[in-house]
Amino acid sequence: SLADGLIADFPNDPFFYELKGDIYLNTGQVEKSIEPFEQAVDMLPWAALIRIQLARALLELNRSGLEEKALDHLIKARRYEPDSSELWRLTAAAYNRLGDMGQVALAQAERSFRGGRNQEAKAHAERAMEILPEGGASWLRAQDISLQVEERERQQE
Repeated sequence: SLADGLIADFPNDPFFYELKGDIYLNTGQVEKSIEPFEQAVDMLPWAALIRIQLARALLELNRSGLEEKALDHLIKARRYEPDSSELWRLTAAAYNRLGDMGQVALAQAERSFRGGRNQEAKAHAERAMEILPEGGASWLRAQDISLQVEERERQQE
């Protein structure tokens, strides 16, 4: 393939490994996409968009036990791409598979809030606060989103 030729010529360029992973992922060869994405992440640990693609591929394999691995990549990617809608969508999907509905609601609140959908963000944040342990870091983040939505709305009046 083109990607293999580029990798042969430029074995230290992580973006050609990402390209190979993308080609496999976008042609439904999800299993084959994992290794090139992992190689790219090994070379560029801060490359959030590659980590997000790797997490997507791991979740698309739909195998029990890969959710935590996907979440690990998403949490690391969050440092660099906190406003990525896809990151929060995949985070919610991973927590949903794990049955952690409090974290699902929080991830949905983050996605809505960062996308400027205030009422949706507030509803998800309030749901998260009903489920998550009160006073914990995630509960406090949900409360923060709810308060920030109220502040946004006051500023728009």
